[in-house]
Amino acid sequence: MAENVIPVAIAGAGPTGIACAVELRNRGIAAVCYDKGSLLDSLYHFPEEMRWFSTRDLLDIAGVPFAVPEAHPTRLEALAYYRGIAEKFDVRIEPESRVESIVPGRPGGLLLTLIGRKGLREVAAPAAILATGFFHNPRKLHVPGEDLSHVIRASCPRIPSMAGGAKRAAAFAAFLLDELLADVGHAQWVFTVPKLLRPYFMHHPELLGPLCSAAWETVCDLMAETVCEKQGFRPGMVAVVQTFGDQLNLHPHVHALVCAAPLLTAPPDRRRGKSNFLSLIP
Repeated sequence: MAENVIPVAIAGAGPTGIACAVELRNRGIAAVCYDKGSLLDSLYHFPEEMRWFSTRDLLDIAGVPFAVPEAHPTRLEALAYYRGIAEKFDVRIEPESRVESIVPGRPGGLLLTLIGRKGLREVAAPAAILATGFFHNPRKLHVPGEDLSHVIRASCPRIPSMAGGAKRAAAFAAFLLDELLADVGHAQWVFTVPKLLRPYFMHHPELLGPLCSAAWETVCDLMAETVCEKQGFRPGMVAVVQTFGDQLNLHPHVHALVCAAPLLTAPPDRRRGKSNFLSLIP
């Protein structure tokens, strides 16, 4: 490939960005990966003990087998594998170069605005590929309390991936076991939404917060009926919002871990909107 050819710009130097660069190279097209961090920056920040949910044959790229002993690779194995691919195919990487904007260029092509260690600059490209992923972009619901220290925001991608769950699942489970759950029996409750109402949540994700609150209110009402409201009580509950089903279809629902019996304490003040549940917000 001629050195004076303007390369295709790829925003992101993760596995997807590397795979795109290799495919372009195989077709004789120059490419460069711009990343706000370093090569495989998101993978570098994954938990050290994490293993991929996907198997190795679904994670390999560039036609190179992911040759590791176990079916589910570890973080360190993935870092070594994808770095090896980048080196083998001489993928061009420009680290610490955040893509701030992409606009049409003149007389054609695209114009990228980058900011990083080289300062603010503009580069031209005939085309661009977005491979930024979702790890650093959790969806906020803009509901009261989501910025509290004990609320964990988990990315909720539209395709199954380890980044949205594995890291947070381990940390959140440890937090529940060590810091939150009482030494009593618990039961899982699942609250679903009728199919006709599900499209509203796709266009109005801010409704997912009230969905958790509605689940909490339902638990309170059922528990109150069970004990006949003879004493003050407060059900213990941890709620997790999910927006997709087993077939990756739109299916907003709530998984709740509820104490098998109410905690005999003062009842919650619903008039002031005070709830006594912890939600994992996607």
